[in-house]
Amino acid sequence: EHSCFLKEVNDAQRIRKRIMDCCETATFKDQSPEERKRLLHMVVVGGGPTGVEFAGELQDFFENDLKTWMPEIADEFKVTLVEALPSVLPMFSKQLIDYTEQTFKEETIEIRTKTMVKNVTKDYIEAEYAGPDGKKVMEKIPYGLLVWATGNAVRPVVKDLMSQIPAQADARRGLNV
Repeated sequence: EHSCFLKEVNDAQRIRKRIMDCCETATFKDQSPEERKRLLHMVVVGGGPTGVEFAGELQDFFENDLKTWMPEIADEFKVTLVEALPSVLPMFSKQLIDYTEQTFKEETIEIRTKTMVKNVTKDYIEAEYAGPDGKKVMEKIPYGLLVWATGNAVRPVVKDLMSQIPAQADARRGLNV
């Protein structure tokens, strides 16, 4: 309800509109520092290929484009990637994982691994992680834009087609070709 997805063209248009709304609203003179910080914080949930690529592209957009258009808020942009597993890109080699984490660190993209989203509101997510003492900690992470990139399910039309083809009975992620 409160997040954007990365599946359809309409999703990309919605994300673009939301980013611009957040940036423009953050420049209002009467905006509180807390609200401005929230509006300029973009959170991506999902550390797979889609989430990682989107977080990187979003940071590039801020660095290469919005800094030129809106220099008054340029230093306040923040991108955070939230992943429930111990690392981003868990299906890839350790070398690629390390490279990605180092690159994100250099690009000032915050990576929050071992962090599970428990609730989403219109202004923040509630995320759970293990604190230094091992006890579970619940944290509210405010955002202006929330992008949910945790994987895609099979589309209903494809699922229906698969159910009609006996050779597709064991297919899990889509049509086997």
